[in-house]
Amino acid sequence: MRYLDSSLKQATLYRYVPLYRLLEVLSLNKLALMKTSKWEDPFEGFLFDYCIREFPQWHAFRDLKTELFCLCLSTDMEKDQIWRAYASNRDGVRMKLYLSALESALGEEFVLGKVSYRVVSAIEELLREYRDDHAPSEDKLLKLFFLKRKGFKSDQEVRLLTTDASTTGDVKSVEIDARAVIAEVMFDPRMDGSLYSSYKDLLKSAVYGFRGRIHQSQLYSPAKVFENI
Repeated sequence: MRYLDSSLKQATLYRYVPLYRLLEVLSLNKLALMKTSKWEDPFEGFLFDYCIREFPQWHAFRDLKTELFCLCLSTDMEKDQIWRAYASNRDGVRMKLYLSALESALGEEFVLGKVSYRVVSAIEELLREYRDDHAPSEDKLLKLFFLKRKGFKSDQEVRLLTTDASTTGDVKSVEIDARAVIAEVMFDPRMDGSLYSSYKDLLKSAVYGFRGRIHQSQLYSPAKVFENI
């Protein structure tokens, strides 16, 4: 696995998903990367499309977008808007990942990088640099998928990106040792307590065999947060 930013080697990474996604990972020992062309945000891929369309020296890479797959992670320990965005049914979990174990499972075709958040004028300046760049490369184009507007900075997003021309579907599955990669599971703070207890027992059962720490977020439980005062 390659790093766009060496500081990520010391980072703690989290993955927020609905519970069923976690159960899939534990059952199949696979991570699912989504094809970037299927993202709903119209800005995603816009810079890539612009370069391919407007700057002739980049035309040779026009098929790259349909070969890109991404897994979205975060360095943010917890935030209300993340729970609401990734688990609208109050059934979310936050997986804390062992980066060393993830790195061991992935080859050099995978790139891990922090998303850079810039104002529109800075993005325009970058496009002018691409316009005048006559040494185009795939790596330079991939960097455009690690760029978002300043208004999304609170996401603190990290992306795992890879290319694969052989996968024709919308999802690329990557084999991992899920119990080695996932260090901890934290449940949605909005989840009913009895339901959380049932799911906790399920994760510990022989069916899923998770042995890492399991707990529920106390984001909406001020009495518990300050109980030692």
